[in-house]
Amino acid sequence: MKNPFLPLAFVASVLALASCNQQPDNSAQLKALEERIRQLEDQEKQIQHQTEKDKLATDRTALEAEKAKQQEEQKTIAHSTPAKGSNGTLRDSSSSNGTMDADSNNVQEMGANSFNLFYERLQPEGHWLEESNYGYVWQPSVAEQDENWRPYTDGHWAYTDRGWTWLSNEDFGWATYHYGRWARVRDTGWVWVPGATWAPAWVSWRQTDQYAYVGWAPLPPECDPASSENVEAWVDNYYDIGPAAYVFLRAVDLARSSYRGAILPSQQNLTIIAQTRNVTNITCHHNVVNSFGPQYPQMAQLTNYRLGSYQINYQRQTQPNANFKTVITGNQLQVISPPAHLQNTATIEPQNPRQIQQTQVERGWQNIDPDKARQIKRVFQQGAPPIPKALPPQPAAPPKAVFFNVPTKKPGQPPAAARLPQEPAMPVNNDQIAAEREKIEAEMVLLIQQKQALLTGQRPPNTPPPAGQQTVLAREAPQKLQADQQQKEQPVKLLRAQFERTKQLAAPKSPVEEQAPPNRPADQAQQLQAEPQHEEQAIQQQHSEAEKVKQTEEKKTKEERAPPPGHSPQ
Repeated sequence: MKNPFLPLAFVASVLALASCNQQPDNSAQLKALEERIRQLEDQEKQIQHQTEKDKLATDRTALEAEKAKQQEEQKTIAHSTPAKGSNGTLRDSSSSNGTMDADSNNVQEMGANSFNLFYERLQPEGHWLEESNYGYVWQPSVAEQDENWRPYTDGHWAYTDRGWTWLSNEDFGWATYHYGRWARVRDTGWVWVPGATWAPAWVSWRQTDQYAYVGWAPLPPECDPASSENVEAWVDNYYDIGPAAYVFLRAVDLARSSYRGAILPSQQNLTIIAQTRNVTNITCHHNVVNSFGPQYPQMAQLTNYRLGSYQINYQRQTQPNANFKTVITGNQLQVISPPAHLQNTATIEPQNPRQIQQTQVERGWQNIDPDKARQIKRVFQQGAPPIPKALPPQPAAPPKAVFFNVPTKKPGQPPAAARLPQEPAMPVNNDQIAAEREKIEAEMVLLIQQKQALLTGQRPPNTPPPAGQQTVLAREAPQKLQADQQQKEQPVKLLRAQFERTKQLAAPKSPVEEQAPPNRPADQAQQLQAEPQHEEQAIQQQHSEAEKVKQTEEKKTKEERAPPPGHSPQ
């Protein structure tokens, strides 16, 4: 007698095997979900950073606007209110003796504390240019006429209580060597970028170990020790200052009144700079900048003590037409200069500035063999301390000047509207930012649910994949997907066919089924493609029919064995 549970056990084993063959590999989907979740987290951080940045820019714009408004009100009061004389009576500011009242002096002092001073005083000795990175920059006429001209050469060094101070022989030296920095622009030459803080000098120092040679290079405009770490021997590595930016001379020539004829040929820079080490030491303490470098005792000894030491006597001048200069008087260095800290603002613009097209700043590595440049950079890194971690990864350009109430060119016309700083590229929009955050958070929740479903073997939520993120199946070619699907279904089809043949052999056949013709190939193919639920219905139907046939046969047997009517048992 056949075991009636054998077909059911076989069905269970077949279905289990089919389920194992159809179990997908979720590792790739999990990896894709984790990568998308990480991208959403980074995107959320960027939105938060941009929000804070935009808010700061908006606050700064509002502050500058309020500042401009106050300055305009002060100017209006200064021009409309007469000043009081010494006896307490009102005195007209336009008196015949030409004296100016206190309010007018305040107005002039406001102009002397801004970049107006540079735009007006330097105009006759050069020309202004407009550059995309730094804004308005200035180039002296001598730099345009002589391509070999360079800053910090026509003059000499004097050692003071605030470090090495540059004494220039050029009329514009009061501004260009103590405020701001220099940069060399390709096809233009050296240009000066205005700065707001006075210092004895703005250079990077290098010297040989035996003090035979000493050299210096102008610091780039990106360098601002007033708002960062002290500038030390790492300066070449961080600001990428190359050999061509330096000038070298023998240490014994430091006592000269001008170094124009003592600077060594630039062809020797590669040889000399490999033997030097950086000795820069610029500090900023209580808004006072000191510029130290080579040790003064050694330099004084090499020059037979012709290189003196002085005490700086800073004389602040607020008159726009003051005679700014630096002179030696006894053991003092008299510095007649504008305020040591200027405002990065202006109410006038340079006259007829020229545009610099396709700006490319040269850092001092031009025309140097790449292998030699890499060798020199290794020397710089080996002989210098590490760059402070507090500095940003890349140096940032200095802030451009802010212009207020720029007057028109023609006299007698009312001043033009204030040119405030440009609005941020992405203005703050709280509703838009909140909607973007909600969208990111909703997508992150969905991705986390899908990840948990895959890890627990459950069916993930039936939702479309996130924007910009393709699933594993979407990355596959359609032909490859079809081939893989057919390969997975082939064993299941074979098992189903074998299961159908086993059921037919095990189940009892009815007379109708015995007389039925065999299944055609088309019917067999249709049967093999039936779904699992159809198979269960077919099994139940066959069992029902088998039960009916069995009951019919039992009834028939009983009828055959029953005695005929009227016959009594003996």
